[in-house]
Parts: sequence; C-alpha cells; structure tokens
Amino acid sequence: MRRFPPVMKSHLLTGPRSFATEFTRCCTEYHSLSFATAWCGDPARTLPFRHLEKLAGRITATIGVSFNNTHPDAISWLLDAKVGLRIYRDELGMFHPKVYLFQAGARYALFVGSSNFTHAGFYTNTELNVLLEGRLHVDGGAEVSVLASLLSEWHSIKCSFVPNKLWLDQYRSAYLATRTRAKREAILTPPDTDEVAPGNWLATAEWDEFYAEVISRLKQESRTAEGYHDVLDAAGNKLPFPWVPGHFRGIEQRRIIGGLGKYGWLGHVAVSGRFRSLLAKGSSAKLRKIAGAINQAGALSTPVKWTKLKRAITRLEGLGFTMKTWGRLLALTRPDLYCTVSADSVRENLSGVLGMPQSHFQRSDGYIRLLQLIHRSPWFRSDRPSDPAEAAIWDRRVAFIDPIYYRGRNPT
Repeated sequence: MRRFPPVMKSHLLTGPRSFATEFTRCCTEYHSLSFATAWCGDPARTLPFRHLEKLAGRITATIGVSFNNTHPDAISWLLDAKVGLRIYRDELGMFHPKVYLFQAGARYALFVGSSNFTHAGFYTNTELNVLLEGRLHVDGGAEVSVLASLLSEWHSIKCSFVPNKLWLDQYRSAYLATRTRAKREAILTPPDTDEVAPGNWLATAEWDEFYAEVISRLKQESRTAEGYHDVLDAAGNKLPFPWVPGHFRGIEQRRIIGGLGKYGWLGHVAVSGRFRSLLAKGSSAKLRKIAGAINQAGALSTPVKWTKLKRAITRLEGLGFTMKTWGRLLALTRPDLYCTVSADSVRENLSGVLGMPQSHFQRSDGYIRLLQLIHRSPWFRSDRPSDPAEAAIWDRRVAFIDPIYYRGRNPT
C-alpha cells in the first residue's frame, strides 16, 4: 500500500455546514484559489458565490456543463467577477471533479470531495469532503503539486475554452430548453435543488446567506450598517424600555420615533402630520395607550405568543394608524423580533414573500404572517456568530430585513 507523508492538518468534513465554514475561512486566509467542479449553481442564491468576494488574490476555475446542469448566470457572474474561467470541453467526456485548491506562499489548503459549486452542495445536500492543509514540498505537498499540475492541464486550451457571448447565449438557450423538458416530464434535476422561488428566499435562507444579502444590499444602496445601528442605539438610549408617556414629550425623542432627519433609517413615519400631532399634542390617555401596547409587544420573547402580539397591535391600530407606522416603533423597541414595513419599496418587495398585496402588510394579520415566516427561518434560528460586526447585525437581525428590501435614497 502506498504511504503518504504526514500532513499539517487533515479534516473529514461530514456535513455541508462544516465544509462551508472551512471554505469561508480559507477564502480569508489564503491568497489564491484554483478549482474544478462539475457544475455551478444559481448565483441568485447568493452563496457560495459571495465567499469568493472575500478572497483578494487570483481565482481560476474550470467548470463542466454536462447535461446543461450549470446555471448560465453562474458563468456570467464568474466572468464579471474577473475569475479566470474556462469551460471543460464536452467532447472529452463528462467532467465530474470537485476540487478546491487554496494557496498562500508555500501554504496550501485542499478540498476534495463531493460538493459542486452550488448552494445545495455547500448547504443542504448530504456531502462528504476532505480538507488537507500543509506546506508545499513537505507535509504531503508533493501530491498537492501533482494535483495543481492536473488543474492547470484541465485549465489549458487542450481541455477547455474561454466562454464568449455567442457561446453563452447558445448555452443559455440549451439550458432553458433542458429545464423546460425536465419540468414537463416531472424529472428532478440538479438545478432544482439550487432554485428557490423569490417568495421563499426569506423563509429558507441560512444565516450566512442572509448576512451576505444584507451587506450586498447596503452596498448597492450606498447605505451602511452603522447608519441602522446609530438609529437603534439612539432609540435604546433615549427611549429606554419600558416606554412611558414622557418618551413623547422631548423633541429629540419624537424625531427618533418618527424617523426624522438623521433618524430616517427604518422609515419616515412622521411624514404624516396627523402622527406628528399625536406624538406632540396627543392626550395623556392616548400616549399611555401607545406606551402600554409597545411594552406589551416588547416584553414578548421567543417563541412569540402571537395572540398576545395581536392584542398589542390591535390596541395600536385602534388609534387610527396602520402597521406602516407601528412596525417602525416595534422595530426600534425589539429589533431582534420585529421589522419595519414603513417604506413603500419595502412593502412592494416583500409582497412576493407572502404572495399578498402590499396593503396587507399594513394590517395586523399580514404583518404577523410576515413575522411568523421570519421566526421559522433558518437565519432567524441560527447561532450567534463570533465576528463582532456580524454579531451586532444578528442581535438586530429582524430589523435588518429593511436594507434587503429597501430601494431609494439615503435619509438626510
């Protein structure tokens, strides 16, 4: 039996979560990545594609397209990301490896196993992978050098080609035709495990996927996580729980509650003159009613007693305003449990989540249905991450669906 030199570290990764965790770590610790995989999934699932953005150095990839199972948008995404991408030639036979080789100087990390570069391969399938880490020319590095040469051969003109627009257009047509035939015949294909209906994304996303989407959308809208934290910190400091009628008497407190000026993140609900008037001139009885209902909702913990939340919200709705207003106040009080639906764009984009008109989110039943979906999701039920910046968002994760679905201008 052939004996291999000892490696610096070896791990048997028996679940998709452990594979994804180690892969993410390597994207931050190593300087380059060369990988070969049979198929790539839909980048609309966000992960594992977002992991590659953490790697500062060069990435080369050789991917297969047998049976038209690689998503054409994955090819576009990799090309746009300046990955050195080549497509394995179908005429040479089915391309079926799953190899990921990271390097940083003399150090290497090698993943070999069953996981394709797909969301399912990283997060939901039953997969088996091995991770070897060591130094080239020692610690088993000789065999790694042989594998690196094989990756280079697959990436050469002899075995693969660079996809151009004409080829990609033709492949996209073939991909769609294959998917149409499979669906017509009720045949389950690998792309089926990666696709998710837009309305189900919020319900099925893992924490890594949710967090990556928050960061991505903040960047696209030229917003920052700090902007949201500043508003929530101000609410915590100047509107301490439990609420009292005195919270409504100070101008700064009313600006925070209503989302005026720099507090506009999470929605400008004080745009309504009636609501501003209620905060500034409302009777003591009405202000006590607001504070009491907010306290009733804010005192709940997971798992939330939905009947109790319904009673609290019904008390608020009795004052003549909808969840477009009250959702913001709940999010300010308990951003770990409640979200805002104040912005028109948020309600518009969320309408696909529950398949209901935007107006339903302004009513208690629709708002509670949204919260129930959120509280059942994997990202909501996930463990608190160790990274401080990530943990800060996790602590307020329900309120942070606002940057995912918000489209518009920064508050001024």
